[in-house]
Amino acid sequence: MYNKCEDGAWGTSDYLDTKEKAIKLGVDYYEGESFWVGQIEPNNCGVGVNVDNILEDIHENVSSEIGSEIAEDYLCDVKSEHSEILEERLNEVLVKWMEEFSYTPSFFKMTNVEKIETIDL
Repeated sequence: MYNKCEDGAWGTSDYLDTKEKAIKLGVDYYEGESFWVGQIEPNNCGVGVNVDNILEDIHENVSSEIGSEIAEDYLCDVKSEHSEILEERLNEVLVKWMEEFSYTPSFFKMTNVEKIETIDL
């Protein structure tokens, strides 16, 4: 993509196949002014769950319902490999849910950003 500034919202142009196409279209669009080109990095932008927080929330809910003395150690000794499995499974469900109901992020991260000085072209 090409954009007027290095940071902020990139959305001036469509997604292009090559850097060269982005430069060519950016030169035409900005009519001789400098601009920036960069690559879109597809990602989920931090979308996911932290299973430690979820287990802590469950522990707190059980403690408030049953009593903190009785539930004092509940879920405090979950093995790390079990925690990782749970986090992976919950994230799979979350991504499917987001896709089903169109909650996936429409934004993205820009990488390999480079300033294009049209006087150098």
